[in-house]
This record gives sequence, C-alpha cells and structure tokens, in this order.
Amino acid sequence: MAQAKKLVEGYLLRAAHRSDIFAHILIWHLQSQAMAEQMEELRSKERRLGHVNKQLKIKVSFKLSLQESRRTGV
Repeated sequence: MAQAKKLVEGYLLRAAHRSDIFAHILIWHLQSQAMAEQMEELRSKERRLGHVNKQLKIKVSFKLSLQESRRTGV
C-alpha cells in the first residue's frame, strides 16, 4: 500500500512539474478535498452541540418551571 502511494505521489509530482495547468488543478483539488473534510468535521461538531443545546434547554426550562411553581404556590 505504501509503495502504491509513493508511486502515485511521484507520478503527480512529475506531472505537476511538467504542466503548470495540471499543477494548479491538482492544488485546487487538494485544497477542495481538505475543505470538504473540515466541513464534515464542523458538521459533526455542530450536531453534537445541537444535542447538548437541546438537553440544556430542557434542564433550564425545568428549573424555571420549578421556580415559577414555587413562587406562585402551584
């Protein structure tokens, strides 16, 4: 696997050295791939945060309702 990875990397580097257009396309693609991975990581964190926010809202609402019922005597 590592050997195949090195072969592909070598091929891409040689091709980028021969062609500025290819080099720019390769850079564009690699940056896009990195951004896609970062976006997926952010989406995952956002989903976890959304769950935490829902739980926090439930707890705060419950405490407020208890305080309100104690104050009003209901």
